[in-house]
Amino acid sequence: MRRYLLLPLAVILLLTADQALACNVPVFRYALERWPADSFEVFVFHRGPLAPADKALCDTLAKYAETAPAVANYTFDRIDLDRKPDKEMAQLFDAQKVKGLPLLVVRYPGITGIKENAWAGRLSLEAVKSLLDSPARRAVVRRIVSGDSAVWLLLESGNRDRDEAAAKLLQGELAKLQKTLKLPELTADPEDKLSAKGPALQLAFSMVRVSRTDPAEKMLVEMLLHLEPDLRAPKYASEPMAFAVFGRGRALPPLIGKGITPENLSGDARFLIGPCTCKVKEQNPGVDLLVVADWEAPAARQPVLTFPTGQSSSTVAPPTAAAPPSEGSVLLLRNLLLAAGSGVVLVGALTFLVMRKGAGPSRKDLPV
Repeated sequence: MRRYLLLPLAVILLLTADQALACNVPVFRYALERWPADSFEVFVFHRGPLAPADKALCDTLAKYAETAPAVANYTFDRIDLDRKPDKEMAQLFDAQKVKGLPLLVVRYPGITGIKENAWAGRLSLEAVKSLLDSPARRAVVRRIVSGDSAVWLLLESGNRDRDEAAAKLLQGELAKLQKTLKLPELTADPEDKLSAKGPALQLAFSMVRVSRTDPAEKMLVEMLLHLEPDLRAPKYASEPMAFAVFGRGRALPPLIGKGITPENLSGDARFLIGPCTCKVKEQNPGVDLLVVADWEAPAARQPVLTFPTGQSSSTVAPPTAAAPPSEGSVLLLRNLLLAAGSGVVLVGALTFLVMRKGAGPSRKDLPV
């Protein structure tokens, strides 16, 4: 079945589902409150004891995977190849094309059926930071926990004219839909009761632009481009893609190039704000992204990630200013300089690392 038929078919199935299972809570809000995010699988392959820096990175990955209550939707395992791993892990390692150890491999949740890696490469501080955090994902979390119904990630193509045209269309249509669509009316039925922890129920759409070449968004870009088998095909490389993200980081199949139309955007939006007629998450369209977030907390209380360098990620929280030297330290330094009989110039530097389908079959030319 071609991909562009999946979402319309899913909507039809949902609308014809057993009404005994229906409730009037909009899909986006039902997903936020009652659909836990599916877990990615993260592995680090190595031989023998890890070097201190690599062990610190693994400890960081383990820390966020094991937090209770969970703030990250992934599991983490270290695989020591010298200890004869089981057949499944050995086969996974043998299938990797990246050379060198330690090797970081990120796999989609098994329930998705996606066989390709979300990402694989050498374990590094930059890779761990990009896996766990990025400005775009933080913006999505902040907006959703603040009440946005959905956030459209516009994955830019690199073609300025096409990207600007897509962004203008998205912004204009989302603003119109926000004014013209209406949320279903909640009833006194217990099934329609919302969590007191959530934001006020409202109809709000927004957009976040993501550059394919931004180092800080490297992992997010890879996750998005592996959601479907052919999103990385050359014919789509110069086309912008729009992914509607809702709930706890769940992304709908993308609208691509000429498929970013008012009709298709309206179809996605109507699905998202419509009553949740099917409560079974797996029977609804979309794939979860790997996101570190407390979905039951407000924007101001989201997790602040720390990394082995001892400083907070510069993409999560601003760095703390260094404390001024004490008077005793100043005097000691002056005396040493005088005793040496020559001037010594001390230069200090602190560097912050800020990493950051045209016409085709994926809902590109066909209206919903």
